[in-house]
Parts: sequence; structure tokens; C-alpha cells
Amino acid sequence: METVHFPGRDVPPYAEHTVAEDLVEGQTYFSLDFVDRDLHIPAMKPLVFIGRDLGQGDSGMLYFQDAGSHRAGVRFGSRNQDDADFYYVEKDTPLVDEYERALDRLLYCSISRARDS
Repeated sequence: METVHFPGRDVPPYAEHTVAEDLVEGQTYFSLDFVDRDLHIPAMKPLVFIGRDLGQGDSGMLYFQDAGSHRAGVRFGSRNQDDADFYYVEKDTPLVDEYERALDRLLYCSISRARDS
């Protein structure tokens, strides 16, 4: 493998989450949380957006599935759905990012860790 250059970029100090209206079914998004108060220990989870209002009586709910099980062919409502992790949130709070925005958060974390050490 060869070393590659990562071009410089401005990294905002805040998250730029994807808005519900822009979510595309089948697309992978990233949930990025931090396990510490200083925001130095990130935990990133890839999630596939699988649709809106999939549950009975839902109104305004967004559904996501862990990317690993989705890639393995497990689907919501299928016999093997217990092999997957499904998440749902209200449409006003998806709190997921497209890859580049999640990368911005990780870069900001990296810069902050270096600065604070």
C-alpha cells in the first residue's frame, strides 16, 4: 500500500447532521457519539436508512438498521430480523451524518485531542 495525502480542509466545531428530508433509503449514514465529556473518545456506527413510518401506527418516524446486517441481506419484517439491530427516531432528530460530515467530526476530535494533551 502506498501513503496518500489528505488535503487540508476547514473543520467546523459543531455537527452538521443530515436533515430528515435529505435521507435516501438504502444509503449508509453514520451515528457519531462520544463516550466522554471532553469529546475525545468517539464511537462511530454505520447505519442504513431503511424508510419512514415502518411500524404500525407510526407518524413521522425514521428507521435505520445496522449496516452489517443490512449488507448480509437481513431486512425489516423478515423472518431473520432478530439478527439485526433496528433504530427509529422522530423525523426532527435523525442525528446521523453523511460520511464527509462524520469525518469532519472525527478530524475535529483528533485536533482537539492533540491540542489538549
